[in-house]
Order: sequence, then C-alpha cells, then structure tokens
Amino acid sequence: MNTTWAARATRLRMLWEGRFAIWTDSNITSLRRLQDTLTPESRETLEKFAQARQMRLVARLIHLKRSGIYRQTLFGNLSLIAAAVFGKI
Repeated sequence: MNTTWAARATRLRMLWEGRFAIWTDSNITSLRRLQDTLTPESRETLEKFAQARQMRLVARLIHLKRSGIYRQTLFGNLSLIAAAVFGKI
C-alpha cells in the first residue's frame, strides 16, 4: 500500500519524472491489442482516455473527466488531475 506520506512523495516524484506516462503508454498499447475481448463500454473508455492524453490542457481535462477514468482515493484522483494538468498522463 502506498498510504504513507513517504510512499506518496515517491509516487509523486515518479509521476513528475514521467514514469506514469510511460506505464500508461504501455497499458494502452496492451489493452488495444486485446480490444476485441473488451466490452464496448471499456473500448470507448480506453479510446476516450487515450485521446484525452493528446489534447491541450482544457480539452484534456474535460475529456479525461468524460472518459470516466478515476483513482480509488482522493489523493489518487488529485494526482491524476495534477498529472493531466502538467501533461504527465
């Protein structure tokens, strides 16, 4: 679990360094290879999220919200928004 402040700080540093974006690239590539096994709703979410990553700031934030992507904790969601703001998703 990454619930300690030290763990959160480490994850924020990794996010800032671009590791989150690299992991996201890899996950999107993998999911696209398996898209025939995804539900139509999951395919739509995947594509909305992938497209949002390529947009300018305001559009990126709007489309990220519309994609339905979220994290399980408040801190996780705030980190996701910060990553989107700084183009690190």
